[in-house]
Amino acid sequence: MRKQRSLLFVHFCYAAATAIASAFAPPALAAGPAAQLGYSANGPGAQGGSALVWPMPSATVGLLEVEFPQAESFVLRGTLPVPPKTFPGSSPLKHLGVVDRDGTVVPAQIEVVSRYAKAADGPDVIEVIARVRRPVNAFPGESRRYSVIWMPSAPNPMNPPSNTLHALADSPLDIPVAIKNLIKNPEGLRIEAWDAFGHQYRLDLFGTATTRTLMKHGPYRVETRVSGTMVPVAPVSGGSGTLPHFFGVHAYLGTYAGESAITLDLRLHNGHDGRDAGDPTDDALAKLYFSRIELNLPEGMHVLEAFDAPLTGATKFTAGRLAWSLVEPLPANKLHVIGQQGQFHRRLAIAPYGALSPAVEILERKGIGFARRGKSPMGNRLWSWWNPLTARWFPQNFVLPHLEHVGMEALRDKLRSDLAWTQGHYEAGTGLGNYPIQENRMGWAHPWGIAYGGMTGGTEINLFDGIREMESASRHGLRHTELIHMMQTDRQSTALYSLSGRPTRLEDWLVPGSTPYLPFSFYMKLHGTQDPFGSKSAPLFQVQAVAAANRQPDYEDTLLAYQPHDLQHLIRYTRSAKVLSWALNDSLAKDDLLMQAELVRLSYHRYPNNPNGYTDPTGLLFDLNHVNSWPGRGSDFGRGEAWGTDTVTAAFALAAPSWRETSYAWFKDLAYVVAGSVVPCNGHILARQSNKMLGGKYRGAQSFEDSIVHNALEGVVETVFRGHDAAFSSLLDDTLLLTYWAFVGPLQWNHTLKGPKDIYAIGPPDVAQGIWCSVALQPADGFVPTINTFQTYSSLGYAFALTGHNLFVQRATEMLGPEPLAKLYGIGASNIENRAALLAAAQSLLGEL
Repeated sequence: MRKQRSLLFVHFCYAAATAIASAFAPPALAAGPAAQLGYSANGPGAQGGSALVWPMPSATVGLLEVEFPQAESFVLRGTLPVPPKTFPGSSPLKHLGVVDRDGTVVPAQIEVVSRYAKAADGPDVIEVIARVRRPVNAFPGESRRYSVIWMPSAPNPMNPPSNTLHALADSPLDIPVAIKNLIKNPEGLRIEAWDAFGHQYRLDLFGTATTRTLMKHGPYRVETRVSGTMVPVAPVSGGSGTLPHFFGVHAYLGTYAGESAITLDLRLHNGHDGRDAGDPTDDALAKLYFSRIELNLPEGMHVLEAFDAPLTGATKFTAGRLAWSLVEPLPANKLHVIGQQGQFHRRLAIAPYGALSPAVEILERKGIGFARRGKSPMGNRLWSWWNPLTARWFPQNFVLPHLEHVGMEALRDKLRSDLAWTQGHYEAGTGLGNYPIQENRMGWAHPWGIAYGGMTGGTEINLFDGIREMESASRHGLRHTELIHMMQTDRQSTALYSLSGRPTRLEDWLVPGSTPYLPFSFYMKLHGTQDPFGSKSAPLFQVQAVAAANRQPDYEDTLLAYQPHDLQHLIRYTRSAKVLSWALNDSLAKDDLLMQAELVRLSYHRYPNNPNGYTDPTGLLFDLNHVNSWPGRGSDFGRGEAWGTDTVTAAFALAAPSWRETSYAWFKDLAYVVAGSVVPCNGHILARQSNKMLGGKYRGAQSFEDSIVHNALEGVVETVFRGHDAAFSSLLDDTLLLTYWAFVGPLQWNHTLKGPKDIYAIGPPDVAQGIWCSVALQPADGFVPTINTFQTYSSLGYAFALTGHNLFVQRATEMLGPEPLAKLYGIGASNIENRAALLAAAQSLLGEL
């Protein structure tokens, strides 16, 4: 019965959307400019995806620009977008090579970054890895470009080994014996910590770690993720005894061909979900006090950090082993603290003494390749983020604009100085007393931003990101992104992991039955009286002992007052993770996005929140019920839902096929909501009554929220449905078409101020009283006398790409003034993260891309 209602609802929404499009949109749409952008109602495949003519053997398909390290020979690695069916379905990842300095071709190792919506189309972004040599006339620190060519006869990829840890050492990688011996030693690398009573906890990364997953495997790069929980070395019962466990640990261990180093990206967390009632090692803990955390490994090895933080790096030697401090003790017998669901990262490398240079350069991201735009010697457009056929940056898959008007050196200098500024504060442990680094370092933590998780304003609320870094091929820019992501993670206390080390998920907690339900209320964190994770019943004897002895750190209250970024501002956390995922194929960042996506799905889902049918008013089921009861009258689908959607869509793009299958129905529900919300006579989606908008007198919307919703829906249609589900692609295309016309229509656009109204009303406060179809019904106090020109530019770019209609160019001209492209160029890279779609649309129309 539910399925029948859903189908009827889709048919209603689709019919309504089609009718509105016919009635509301101007009749003549110019298809030419839209086609130039790689957009059409049928998607990118219509511009050559299904009828792609593959390059001739040895034809150049891409370029990777790299800054040379000190070594003459090094492992080049960079991400490259590819056309659909380059590696169709589950076919082997081969056929690409990198031209070395003498003209020989090195077959490339290929790893998947993200995938097309249709499984048969295969990956849409890949990581290309090859060991190459620096040209004889090139110097360390100089940048050059390496050609990526098509190799029909490339060798098949290596078969994954059965032992994922030994894969780090037993593959054809040419790595030193000392590194191999370290990996094969079950006690070779362990993490240790000491609690409030001095009890020791331990996890052997090569031994007792419970879950091992091979992330990358080939002749040049192997990476394995291991996860587990630190457990007491000598369990002790009683009021001064041990806890059932300590930190959860995720370790991303990697080796490179010919390099004497192991990379070690770490996530430590206090976010166990308590799902396995029979195993205490996944029980939730209260806030966790500890004196120190150490890496323990054999003598002869050295640990290096990507960023040298205070209270790290102290070393001592005992019984032929090295103890290296991840977090050093505090003075005056004080203890460190991490709150419930707290987490932090460390980016490290391990290398033998006397061979540290390769490890340093890997941590500094030397050898990273950046895709470049241009044409091959045969005249074909290279695969890049600026080519409409391969524009696969972020879920929205929109072409990136070029920034040649800014200048490459100017961009690089700014990114280099930004890194130096932030790194200086991080390594000195200093803060500003205000945004973006409010506090001095607090033990293990140095949070980015201010303590309030819903900081007002548009800072870091970016539709696009990473544009400057990709345009200028700046490893410094990526390192700055990496550092900000670490600092953001210090305050993002939303970790929630299962015993296996994967993020907890909606399906873990559903109670089955004729009407499945989620037995608790959740909005990015648990709220209400239920205690499914056991966090409210966690043991407190150590917490109480610390308080009684006055051993809390001086920073405790300040640190624990930091809130995670809330759903309305979640992009402040996910933006860096997205850049690292698409630019570096960074496994830790991809998993951070997956964790946030699972939290969104736990918060916004189609299930009741108790067996009696109670529905959280912030949930997807509430919105589904609303549009079923009041179709075509708007809904409260705004920035929170949009940033949540963007997060789940990013995870969908990057995730394994099994996760995509599990989450697919969530996107269909989402499409029902937005298509059912759109108002037939005026095209608006968001209609909210709030005392913060127009005194609560009307149902209304905010233009910047509309643009955030547009951005999210562009991501869903391009990443989830395009080429895979024609009905839902069309449904969302039509919905977007309507809301784009509404964006420039009379209820929202202010011709006097020349832009979209900041806040505007579209109907009376009670949904039952209807909705306004004419601006004549909008009262004089039904909008604020200001406009928004921050996020809203890209809505015009998206709209023009979808429709090709000159009206959107006219509205952009109103906002920018005469000669709008000159104005966009004149403001350089200012707010490029939110102007990007409009600038790219203009550049594509003029043939600059």
